[in-house]
Amino acid sequence: MKKFFFLSFISGNLSFYSIDNFKKLEKSINGKLNFCFIPWKNNSQQKINHLKKIYKPIFVKKIRQPKFESITKKIKFPDHAGNPIGTLYMWESIRQSFKQIFNYYKHRKIKPDYVIRYRSDILPRGNLSLFKKRLHKNEILVPDRFHWNGINDQIFVIKYKDIKLFFDIDKFIRKFIENNRFFSSEYIFQQFLKSKKIQIRYSDFDYQILRHRGFQKLSKNINSDMKIFDKINVKLNKLSYKFRNFKKYYIHKKYLNKNQHKYI
Repeated sequence: MKKFFFLSFISGNLSFYSIDNFKKLEKSINGKLNFCFIPWKNNSQQKINHLKKIYKPIFVKKIRQPKFESITKKIKFPDHAGNPIGTLYMWESIRQSFKQIFNYYKHRKIKPDYVIRYRSDILPRGNLSLFKKRLHKNEILVPDRFHWNGINDQIFVIKYKDIKLFFDIDKFIRKFIENNRFFSSEYIFQQFLKSKKIQIRYSDFDYQILRHRGFQKLSKNINSDMKIFDKINVKLNKLSYKFRNFKKYYIHKKYLNKNQHKYI
């Protein structure tokens, strides 16, 4: 198998939990792996410098954090297990990150084969590879776990040539809100991929989200309001996940969507 060149970006708020976040991802990649940071401008330089010593990013580009308070007031059907303004910030940081990556490489001869959306609070576990088979145009690779109402948005891999597909995700989300759609990050992600005709590929990559003790997890309200077609889609998403993992879920009782957090 060809040795591919991967670029992993960490965006938004930068936090340090464990050096294993970096080391275990590096071991799970069969190829060259570089990092870049795309933090909000309000991240402290001291925090950025600390992380730079570990990850050795090839570039750091601070980005502007917009104001979303007025937009969140228009959200009619929020997912009560999530934070709407946090979702808006997350996708905006990802959108801006893809633009910064494109700008950095557009005049360079050597470009990454693949780009990895990653987080500094992730702890990979086991010895499973994140990437095994090459992706084709308009394909995305996600771990087959933690999908909740749609598709896992915490880690994904796409071809460098496809990052432009995400340049207008902000417009898609605004339209989603205007149409009073169910506002759940994973559901938005799934519907966005569908609108762009991006095919989803799954991996067995396993991980947890690191949290400091005392972290207050939002309580889940399974009765979140939504339009009937969104409700049907969400139910179909959950059934599809269970049948796709039929043996693990129904026979071995390995509920891959459970026990995501690891407290330190």
